[in-house]
Amino acid sequence: SDITPAMLETIGGQLKLGTTSSPCPMFMAFCKIFQKYASQYFSFEMTPTEFMNALSNLNIESYIRSLPEYRKAQENGKKFDFVAPIIVLEAMKFYEDHLIANISR
Repeated sequence: SDITPAMLETIGGQLKLGTTSSPCPMFMAFCKIFQKYASQYFSFEMTPTEFMNALSNLNIESYIRSLPEYRKAQENGKKFDFVAPIIVLEAMKFYEDHLIANISR
């Protein structure tokens, strides 16, 4: 299914991103693969435990609501027009919160 602007407008309310025990399941699956190969081939120093703890605290809903583009769409006064692939937003947040810090270790 495609994510629509109407879905993102209701993120955290009507739009739920996975279960509370396993938020963002597709992103989590991708990240497990990423962590394995980044550690093996690129000297990625974040342990699997650190990596999974970071994922469990992702809080993507708050991140999306804080994006300038999202806030602009809310203030627009017209039809809400913000849409982006969820996996890309998840990756952006994870990169900003955890990968940049890991790279600078």
